[in-house]
Amino acid sequence: MRGPTWGDVTQFSESAAELERRVERLPAAYGFTSAGPRPAEAVTRALRANVAVAREAIRADLDPARLGDVEFLRIDSAAPDRATHLADPAAGSRLSPESLAALRPGDDDVAIVVSDGLSAEAVHHAVPEMLPVLLDGLAGGGARVARPLLLHRGRVKAAERIADALACRLVVLLIGERPGGDESASRSMSAYLVLRLSGEERSAAARFSGNPDVRFEYSVVSNIHAGGLPPVEAGGVVARQALEILDRGAAGNRLAAQA
Repeated sequence: MRGPTWGDVTQFSESAAELERRVERLPAAYGFTSAGPRPAEAVTRALRANVAVAREAIRADLDPARLGDVEFLRIDSAAPDRATHLADPAAGSRLSPESLAALRPGDDDVAIVVSDGLSAEAVHHAVPEMLPVLLDGLAGGGARVARPLLLHRGRVKAAERIADALACRLVVLLIGERPGGDESASRSMSAYLVLRLSGEERSAAARFSGNPDVRFEYSVVSNIHAGGLPPVEAGGVVARQALEILDRGAAGNRLAAQA
């Protein structure tokens, strides 16, 4: 029968410290709030479950076995572990010395980079469906594509280091975003299209932006997940945008201004 302790989770622990340890192990635990005399179970369960999913997504490690039948070249950022990656964004924006040394300039137009970013789970769910479509679209458009790279503990700015190291025109970075407020958003991935500027492209970008030191331009396709832009559809969208960037020699606001 329901009594005065109905829905009170504190009754299952002998102390506040013990309760805190249990909640740390099970972030989806509910029963901490009430709506009048009753526990607000529906709201609390949904909220805490979403928080638990987000926590797991941001702590998950990138698993190549979950990314489909693709032969990646693995590279690492300068962040040696997950804690450093989360606390120091600059470390994730650089490559480790060993990884930087493994990259050689080539004659490819595009480099595709897959990185965990802030949600490896987003990459696990989206890349297996999206990447084959993206590769087919780029090949069909005549773009030369380098061997795909798998960047562990990466941040968006790492794309610039990779573009310089490979001397390619465009890097397409598929990266997990910061987990959102529900389970679906915790699986959200973005595609950053990073154009490496040179020659007249760079001069035009400098005139457009007012920044004489500009070296890169960015376009982005975001909200890639089952509840947003489906991964299969996103593969086609990103391939078309990549080919347009290569054709026009512009990305971001400058590309939009040419429309």
